[in-house]
Amino acid sequence: MFKVGEKIVCINNTVNDNDWQSNLTIGKQYVVMSVDMSIIPSKKEVVVKNNEGIISSYYNSRFISVTEYRKLKLEKICSKLEI
Repeated sequence: MFKVGEKIVCINNTVNDNDWQSNLTIGKQYVVMSVDMSIIPSKKEVVVKNNEGIISSYYNSRFISVTEYRKLKLEKICSKLEI
């Protein structure tokens, strides 16, 4: 679960029935402004703020932490270096 003030990275910007528009960019960092404490984990939402100051609400499944994102990038780079 994300915390207020945490930096997160978008990994999914597809538009679905619940999001009539998507202003997210894959690989871009956002800051968590608030967290919806819904009972159903898959339905929890985060309110994010981007560099331009635009604030929107999205499902938290669209994001991963910056630490996890960096780890995945390193694993991808290392896998390409292996012979």
